[in-house]
Amino acid sequence: NKEELEECLGIKVESIDDLRKGIKKLQELGALNVLVSLGEDGAIFIDDQGNEYGLNAPSINVVNTVGSGDSMLAGFMYGFLKNRDYKEALIYGVACGTATAQCDDLATIDKIELMLDKLSKEDFIFTNEEQDLINVSIVDNGKGELSIDKTKLQSEGLPSPGR
Repeated sequence: NKEELEECLGIKVESIDDLRKGIKKLQELGALNVLVSLGEDGAIFIDDQGNEYGLNAPSINVVNTVGSGDSMLAGFMYGFLKNRDYKEALIYGVACGTATAQCDDLATIDKIELMLDKLSKEDFIFTNEEQDLINVSIVDNGKGELSIDKTKLQSEGLPSPGR
């Protein structure tokens, strides 16, 4: 996660550019692909070719974050092994991490599938394959209805969903 990245490298991440620099530093030290959890702000992944993928987590009522990061990583690996696609892997990862944060314990497959269904309905991945990075806020009103707000990211700030 972001805090572990800061601690590992002895840096402070205050912007998306700081985050990118930290990830690139890990890659210089030997990591090929780097996935960083941003908690309620989702996750960012940069592969060994420098391609960047990010996904904001939907707004939820957090019950317990213990295990959310591990769940995100497990979901990411499952998604990648299933289809060899980083965008889809990130959707699986964020779905698993977010679903777990809504539970007292680890999320059940039913809760993960419900979150996966919500996350898969819209294309809200931001990548450096596009001209502009897009920040997307996804708000679940508790009735299964989603509100989506897309805005351009400014390089001086981390992705921050408008909640």
